[in-house]
Amino acid sequence: MAATWEGRRTGVAGRLVPATAVLLVEGVLAAVLLTLHGFTQPSPGAGGGSALGILVLLVLSPFVVAFAVAFAGGLALVLVLPTVWLGERFAGLLGEGWARLGGGAAGLLPGGLLVAAVPLGAGVAAGFSGAVAGAVLWLPAGAALAVAAAVSGSRRPRLLRAVLGRGALAVAVVLALGVAAFASGLVEEYRPPRLARAALVGTWTDGRGGTLELAADGTATAAGLADSWDVDDEELECGGRGTWTYEPGSGAWGQHVGLGVGSCADGSWDVGGTAERVTLYRYVGDPDSGDLYELTRAGDGP
Repeated sequence: MAATWEGRRTGVAGRLVPATAVLLVEGVLAAVLLTLHGFTQPSPGAGGGSALGILVLLVLSPFVVAFAVAFAGGLALVLVLPTVWLGERFAGLLGEGWARLGGGAAGLLPGGLLVAAVPLGAGVAAGFSGAVAGAVLWLPAGAALAVAAAVSGSRRPRLLRAVLGRGALAVAVVLALGVAAFASGLVEEYRPPRLARAALVGTWTDGRGGTLELAADGTATAAGLADSWDVDDEELECGGRGTWTYEPGSGAWGQHVGLGVGSCADGSWDVGGTAERVTLYRYVGDPDSGDLYELTRAGDGP
């Protein structure tokens, strides 16, 4: 019978394919969990979305998938296969029963070095918090690579099919549990605080000297607000006196503050933040740049 991939999993290719599949499954699971967690966190425009955004996502999805496969394959080649090799050395010294344990323990080292490198470097440059983040990420990163190493060294028949099948099932279960948690109210999705017009009256600041004063009579005074950027990417400021309006919309995501003040470009500010720290935000500069500009009520802190 002709040799098949499933029948020769002792070479580089035979180990690389299942290891890449495991890393892809782990990556998808991590993305699902991070996305579900993101729904609970304050995020400008998280409740929005557009047909154009969905179209762009669909167009880019093949490239995203290709990049994910290439990236997972690179990690498998550089980190997982050496981990498998270390596990086999353990097996040679201590017996076959120790192979997976040895490979798993060895996987903690390269995984930790890879994921912890950036935050540890930031910790050296900026303070202790970066080093702490690196230490926290070390264990799950190494564990993920250790699992990939253990699976890729398995002699189980139809290994790739089992990895993809069980991986898809795990992703579906996690996603279903997340949706159920939000639907049941066990976990609350983030929504901006629902405000009355009077709650917006007062002084708002960008924390860099720019201020916006909204008066109860509908007048507004701005000073030093970021408005746009010039051709040399220098921030342009605006200010003056004018008026403001409040549109409550049909829900928390529909709230807008309309502003027409002096030299500032007319536009709408959205309501965000939390009940304890309300924010007004808009995007400034080039519409494609996504530069978020945010104001908080004076005295609320950073």
